[in-house]
Amino acid sequence: MNRADYGGAVASLALSPTDLIQCTVAFNESLVEGGGLFLRDAAPEISHTLFTFNEGSGISALGNSLPLISCTDIFGNSEGDWLGLIADQVNLRGNLSADPLFCSMEPGDADVFFVDGNSPVANGDSDCDLMGSQPVGCNQQVADAGPVPGHLGLSAVSAWPNPFNPRTTIKFELVQPQRVQVSVYSMQGALVRQLANAEFSEGAQSLQWNGDDEAGRQIGSGTYIVVIQGEQDQQTLKMTMLK
Repeated sequence: MNRADYGGAVASLALSPTDLIQCTVAFNESLVEGGGLFLRDAAPEISHTLFTFNEGSGISALGNSLPLISCTDIFGNSEGDWLGLIADQVNLRGNLSADPLFCSMEPGDADVFFVDGNSPVANGDSDCDLMGSQPVGCNQQVADAGPVPGHLGLSAVSAWPNPFNPRTTIKFELVQPQRVQVSVYSMQGALVRQLANAEFSEGAQSLQWNGDDEAGRQIGSGTYIVVIQGEQDQQTLKMTMLK
């Protein structure tokens, strides 16, 4: 129920990149651009988030905006959903456009933004686990704002050095043994290099990347996204190559 000229809920500009992880952005209104989120020359990470039923577009991305969007549902926004600079990401990395099946559409209700068990964004319905800020199931209340149950697979993601040239070490920690994929993407969403797709044991892990692509060529200067996908969770990390 927020309202603004640019970005009914959130505006992310070049000098103020704003990542949105595990959020629900709904029932907001923009008078000019971006019912849910307005981007200009910004490259935020957007993951496990709902942009639904906003007045205006779900996300408006202008200028040189290059958001990396994963496991996100954009649906039911009055001026359109996956539009413009983000249009080609709709079917990538678990993204979709589907009714989230909120338990209630009335902002004053106790279980507003909770999702029905049959929701396409409910945990267990895809590799993305739960999308949005609230757990699955109607007629309940959140006791506190603690972590969403089930997101216990990955933690302590980092890279050093960062910025790097030409190599860096990517570190992450697993709370249980599982299969993990580690991939590097460009800011345009293109796969640069898959570093791992294997079973890892519990505990601290590290992988070295030599700054090369799948063909063994050295990458250019710029910002890249590492996506670490476990069986229960996904984490991302921005890294910068400086030459």
